[in-house]
Amino acid sequence: MRGTVSWILVASLVSLGTGRAFAQVDPLPSWNDGPAKQAIVSFVRATTDKASAQFVPPAERIATFDQDGTLWVEQPMYTPPEQVVGSAGATQFGCDKAGRPTLTKVPKLLLNDDKAGKPEGIHLVIGRRPVAAFGNSVGDKEMLEYTGAGGGARLMMLVHHDDAVREFAYGPASKRFSRSSTRVGMSERRRPASSRTPAV
Repeated sequence: MRGTVSWILVASLVSLGTGRAFAQVDPLPSWNDGPAKQAIVSFVRATTDKASAQFVPPAERIATFDQDGTLWVEQPMYTPPEQVVGSAGATQFGCDKAGRPTLTKVPKLLLNDDKAGKPEGIHLVIGRRPVAAFGNSVGDKEMLEYTGAGGGARLMMLVHHDDAVREFAYGPASKRFSRSSTRVGMSERRRPASSRTPAV
């Protein structure tokens, strides 16, 4: 299941502003410096600065996330249904015994939200190509590729679960994905709590 959210990940970064204020405050204080953090910060700066050639208007800031294992640990969690593009079963229009119109679920899969079904669902429900996509499995490859094929600034990130101590160690190696995706290793992403600089 994937939640489609308009810039939920970067909302806190945007609220910090751009320019001098942005440079003075570490927008991701719990992240280690490295390619993943730099990719996020650079992407947000480029797409939220109105003077940038890569500026993305707020209404077009579509980001897609594979929820389980990307936004949180592989555990079910509630997400508002209007923010979800997921597998969908078919329904059939009819009338009940009193003649009232009804929709009845039928045993037919309309959309399988995995692999190629992810970008198909994004197009069907949102009608726009995302400018950012985040995944954590081989089932997200097509979503990341679809996002990367668009014009302008793009951000594709692959969460690699390689920290069995703080989370789980599982999933694909980043080599299974396109070179344009930035790998985010769980073991390298977060700084130990004692080394974090508090945000001002």
